[in-house]
This record gives sequence, C-alpha cells and structure tokens, in this order.
Amino acid sequence: MLISLEGAGVDLKAKPVQFMGAAGPVDVIPVHIEKISLGDAVEKGVRGNCWEQQPLSKMLGLEVAGTISHEFFKHYSVTFDFSEMKAYLKR
Repeated sequence: MLISLEGAGVDLKAKPVQFMGAAGPVDVIPVHIEKISLGDAVEKGVRGNCWEQQPLSKMLGLEVAGTISHEFFKHYSVTFDFSEMKAYLKR
C-alpha cells in the first residue's frame, strides 16, 4: 500500500537544505515522522529527508516511494536472508 506524504501527515513546507549526496548536491526538505513501522518493528519520532525527485527513481528507472535508512535501523541488529528473501530485525 502506498500512502502519499501529505496523507501520512508529513509537512513539506519547510525550507529545503542542501547536502552532498552520492551523485552530487541534493536539495532536501527535513521532515519528522511521528511513527513508522516495518513489520512488527515500530519507531517513533524518526527524522528524515524528502526531495521532489527521488535520486533512486532516476537511477533505477522506476518510482521509489521511499526508503528506510539508518534513522530507523540504528536500534536494531539487521539480518538479510537472501536465500529466503527475508529480513530479520532484533532490537
């Protein structure tokens, strides 16, 4: 299920800031996610960044709705089982 940023309560009216990404300078809007989950793993008060053109969308040639990164995963040990195509999170 895809949810729009506005539907998720993310305010995109903040002033963009620029940082150096892997492909060069990137303008992003800092956001605060009240609550986010991946399966049974739930985190509150996660900081993130949004940008108008998701760089992964350009690189992969498909729409990337979003990514979950270190701000979410930093509380977990993460195991990727590529044989079973599963990810395991342990707090």
